[in-house]
Amino acid sequence: MIANFREEVLKSIQQGKKKQQLEYFKNELLKILEQNENKRNEIISKAIEDYDKSIAKTFSQEFGIEKAGYGIGTIRVWKGEKFRKIAPGKWRKIYDSNTRGARQSVAIIKKKIENAKNIDELMQIVTENTNRYMDGNGKLLPVVEQLKETVNASKKFLNGKVVLKEKRTNTEDYDFPESLKDNKIAEPYLDFIQKAK
Repeated sequence: MIANFREEVLKSIQQGKKKQQLEYFKNELLKILEQNENKRNEIISKAIEDYDKSIAKTFSQEFGIEKAGYGIGTIRVWKGEKFRKIAPGKWRKIYDSNTRGARQSVAIIKKKIENAKNIDELMQIVTENTNRYMDGNGKLLPVVEQLKETVNASKKFLNGKVVLKEKRTNTEDYDFPESLKDNKIAEPYLDFIQKAK
């Protein structure tokens, strides 16, 4: 009877921890999408202003049109598509965040994140859309790194049993995830289980 109770307590602790992790990552990923959307709108309006200024500079009253010599970050339109200068002689295509397709894709990603039932699904969504979860240098954001670590830890627990060792006797006791060993919420349950033995 005590063994069944112990297993039920451990399962409830594990489920509570998983729910907390899932909600945390959902909120963080949604915040990132919203921040990126706001930044893109600001960048586009600034880019249009810069483009207008560069066009104004190319026209000189004395000589007519001068050679452009666009600076890095300048946005140009060729054949209806926008490109940003990233280095001398190199241009990268940019996508408008205000287009219908971009807004729909962000909304779809947000909906998928909200409907995710576990951390593995969240990781799948992030890997499908890695470009939206990178900083300016092309590195993954810290939240995504945390999500990866959490997924790896859960895989490790599923693939091999983690055994909790008692502190006093240093003997193997029962299966228990390592992530909950130092958890303040789990301590009263562990003490209760130890006393029940």
